[in-house]
Amino acid sequence: MFDLNRREQMVIVLLVLSLSLGSGLWLRAAVWSAEGPVEIQIEEMASPEELPAPAQGDWSLDPRVNVNTASEELLVTLPGIGPVLARRIIAYREEHGHFATLEDLLQVSGIGEKKLAALEDLIRVE
Repeated sequence: MFDLNRREQMVIVLLVLSLSLGSGLWLRAAVWSAEGPVEIQIEEMASPEELPAPAQGDWSLDPRVNVNTASEELLVTLPGIGPVLARRIIAYREEHGHFATLEDLLQVSGIGEKKLAALEDLIRVE
C-alpha cells in the first residue's frame, strides 16, 4: 500500500514511541499528585430496600403520572393514551375538577375497564 524506505519506517517508529512515552508520562502526572498516588474509593449503592420510605403523602419520589396535573405531552406517554384521549382527560378535569379516585377516569369517553386496568400501576390521583 505505502512504499516506505527504511529511514521513513524508522522515523514513524520513533514518532510512535515518543507519543506513547509522552502519553504515559502525562497520564502518570495526571493520576499522581505531589503526595503520591490518588486513592479512589468506591462505595456501594444502597439497594431499594435500604432506602428510606417517602413520608406519607410525599409524591415527589412516585414515578406514576398524576392525572390531575399531567400535561397532554405527559399523558400521551402512557400506553393506550393518544393526543385525543389526553385532551379528553384534561377537558374532563377542567370541567368537573380533579379526579378523586382512579375509577373517576371511567367517566372520560374512551376509557373503559380494560384501559383503566392497564393504566392502574402507571397513574395516580392526588
